Amino acid sequence: MISWGGGFDYHSLHKELETLKQKTSDPKIWEKPEAKSIFKEIKIIENKINDYERIKKSLEDLEELYVLAKEDKKENYLSQLLNESELLLEDSTKVRYLNLMGDLADQNNAFLEIHAGAGGTESQDWAEMLQRMYIRWAENNNSNVLLLQETRGEEAGIKSCTLKIQNEFSYGWLKRE
Repeated sequence: MISWGGGFDYHSLHKELETLKQKTSDPKIWEKPEAKSIFKEIKIIENKINDYERIKKSLEDLEELYVLAKEDKKENYLSQLLNESELLLEDSTKVRYLNLMGDLADQNNAFLEIHAGAGGTESQDWAEMLQRMYIRWAENNNSNVLLLQETRGEEAGIKSCTLKIQNEFSYGWLKRE
């Protein structure tokens, strides 16, 4: 597995991708236990390369728009330049965070357990608020959420629950929670 935490080397990624694709050309690939992880790694590397190329293209487009705005001095170019640069910043920040996720488990799904603990009704209400918060976060990040277990409180809230959040890098995003 490639460690992504140290930096981004576009050419090394292409070489690694070629090596992995050569392994998949073997007709007996599915007889090997590591086949699924090879295809998963190919997908991750392809996503990283596509992210890089998309950001590079957006930056080049932004530079061209800047030249037009500078030459024509029209306000609509400036507002478009501002909007496009904000979108590029948002996209590049998300990709940068994904690039920092280099642990072996970061790319996996996540299991999230919430327990109310001591504190009665208030802690059970708080546990239910946390559950809703994580479900909304997952849905906003296009993740699939499964409620695997839930124990309701006697009066309000929940005593405990277990959520499975399915998406690439779900564990990486949630491991510090």
